[in-house]
Amino acid sequence: MKPTLDQHLTDMLDRLMNKDLTSEELKLEVTREKAVAEIATRKIENSKVMLQAVKIVSEADAYMPQVEKIIGIESKK
Repeated sequence: MKPTLDQHLTDMLDRLMNKDLTSEELKLEVTREKAVAEIATRKIENSKVMLQAVKIVSEADAYMPQVEKIIGIESKK
């Protein structure tokens, strides 16, 4: 099973807290973690947009019968 975003972020924190890393290894880890964090941020923002779209469609469906009545069309449902 694929790790979740939360699991990835926890793993990143664990790696960064590893006291056995050399300075060079830590620099490499920080660079990698910044890239992962940027991608995670974009995924989260994308999920927020999708959730907003679902909410808008859901709310629009609730008002559709009134809109159809006002503009004089029949529902195909």
